[in-house]
Amino acid sequence: PTETVRLDELVRAAAAAPQVDADAPQPVAVLGDRAALERALANLVQNAERYGPPGGRIEVAAEQANGRARLTVADEGRGLAAEDAERAFGRFWRGRHDASGSGLGLAIVRATAERHGGHAYVVGSTFTIELPALRDLSEVGGRTQAPHPDDGRGST
Repeated sequence: PTETVRLDELVRAAAAAPQVDADAPQPVAVLGDRAALERALANLVQNAERYGPPGGRIEVAAEQANGRARLTVADEGRGLAAEDAERAFGRFWRGRHDASGSGLGLAIVRATAERHGGHAYVVGSTFTIELPALRDLSEVGGRTQAPHPDDGRGST
């Protein structure tokens, strides 16, 4: 993963579907593979559509706190039982055996999160991808010039 990806933009794009609400009031950037993160988010939205209540709302959100970026998808369903939460990200696992799908969607979500230095988890009906956030250098007093080679101190 080598490009700057704005998770807030991915969230707003996902909210193009009428049943999806976006909550991404601030920029949230990560170093990543945009196409892979879009696919992971799409998998989570499809999962919410498939397992949430018919006609229910889906909330997609991006937030940043304590150096971590979070991308979450929640539906109005009852969610997974605690004992199924870890197994849900395994390959070929399906929550309801009568539902369509290959059981690979959440495994792809986890693999994408891990490839980006993060992880994926679920609590109830809220699925989260947590990744290292890019810091805004203007907020932390980052350098604007390289250190001077003679003194090692550099300038700001």
